[in-house]
Amino acid sequence: MALSITEKKVFKLHLFFSTAEGITRGVIALNAFVLLKSLNGTEDQVGYLFTITWGIMVLTVLFNILMKNSKNIKRMLNIMSLITRAPMLLFAFFPLIDNQGKDLFPHLFLLIFLLYFISQPFFMPVINLALKTNYSKENFGRLFSYSNMVRNGSTLLATLVFGIMLDFNNNAYTIIYPVTGLLGFISIYTLTLIDFKTYDPEVKGTIYQKLIFHLKKMWQILSKNKPYRDFEIGFVFYGIAFMITDSVIKIFMGEYLKLNYTTLSVYENLRWIFAIGLTPIFARVVDKMDPRKLGIISFLSLAVYILFIGLTQYFDQTFRLFGLEMHITIVISLLFFGVFTATNGILWSIGSAYFCKDKDAADYQSIHMSLTGIRALIFPIIGIEILKNFNYSINFISGIIFLTISCLILYYSMKKYNI
Repeated sequence: MALSITEKKVFKLHLFFSTAEGITRGVIALNAFVLLKSLNGTEDQVGYLFTITWGIMVLTVLFNILMKNSKNIKRMLNIMSLITRAPMLLFAFFPLIDNQGKDLFPHLFLLIFLLYFISQPFFMPVINLALKTNYSKENFGRLFSYSNMVRNGSTLLATLVFGIMLDFNNNAYTIIYPVTGLLGFISIYTLTLIDFKTYDPEVKGTIYQKLIFHLKKMWQILSKNKPYRDFEIGFVFYGIAFMITDSVIKIFMGEYLKLNYTTLSVYENLRWIFAIGLTPIFARVVDKMDPRKLGIISFLSLAVYILFIGLTQYFDQTFRLFGLEMHITIVISLLFFGVFTATNGILWSIGSAYFCKDKDAADYQSIHMSLTGIRALIFPIIGIEILKNFNYSINFISGIIFLTISCLILYYSMKKYNI
C-alpha cells in the first residue's frame, strides 16, 4: 500500500531515531564485557547488570499512567531523557589506569546504567503509541521492519568500532559512553518531533487510585483476551530462558573462551549481519502472520543458538578470519541468533499491538514490558547461581527446556484461538 504524506514524514524521523538508537544499542551490547574485562567486575555484577537492564521494566505501568495523565508528553520525554542520559558523562572521569578504583567503579558503572535504563519503560510505550497512531495497519509492520533493519545496521557498525577501540585502548569506554549519552538525548528529541494522538485519562484521582485502576485493567485484558494471554505466557517462558542464559553466555565467551574485544564485536556483528539479511524476508510476511507463529520461529531459533553455544565446550574447532580465531560452533549459532534477532526485534516491540485497538496499544505494551521487568528481577541472578552451583551445560539445557515449553504454549494457542 502506498504511503501517505504523514507516513512518509514520520518514517523519516523514525529512521533517524532508529539509527541513533542502533548506535547506542551497539555500544551497550558490549556492556557486560566492559564490566568484566575493563573494570574487573564479578560474575554476580554481570547478573546485576542484566537485572537492571530489564528489571526496571516493572515500572512500565506507573510510567504509562504518567504518560496518559501528562499535559505535555513531549516535554516529559525531553526531561526524562536529560535526567537519564546526562549521568553517562560521568564515564569521562573514570580511571585511565588499569585496576585503579577496582572496587568502586564497577558499582558506579551499575548505578549509571540503572539511571539510563530507568527511562525505557516510559519511552517504549510512547514510541509504540506514536507509530501506531501514524502508520496505517497495512503499512505498520512493513515500515517498522525496515526501520528495524536500519537500526540493526547501525548497531553492527557501532559494535565493531567500539570493540576495536577497546582492544586498542582498554579505557576507550571513557570517551564512547559520554558520546552515547548525548546521542541518546538527541534520538529522544527526534521522537518528540512526531505528532501523535493522546487519549483522555480513563480515571481521575490520585496516582495510587490510577495505579490500582490500571492493574485491574491489566488483569481484565489478560483474562478476556485469551490469545494475548497465551502470547504473554509464552513470552514469560521465553523470557526465563533468555534471562538465565544471556549473562552466562557473556561470561562463557569472556571468561571461559577468553575472547578479546575485537573477536567479541565480530561475533556480535555476524549476528546483526544475519539479522539484517533476514529482516526484509520477515518484513514481507509480518503483517499477514499470526504473531504467535512468529514467536515460535523466534524462540526455536534461540534454542538452537543456545545449543550450539553449549557445544563449543565439546567441539572446540576454530578457523582464522582476518587474523582472528573463530569458533565454528559459535558462528553456526549466530546464524540462528540472527533469525531470533530479526524476528524478536519485531515481535518484542510491536507484537502486542496486533492483539488490540490503536488506542489500547500503550496499555498492551505496558503489560508486556511489566511482565518482562518482573521476571528480570529474579531470573538473571538464578542463571548465575545455576552456573556457580552446577556448570555451563546445565544452565544452557535449562534455557532450552523453557523455550520448548514456550513454543508448545504458542502452538496450542494458535490451534485454539484466532485473532
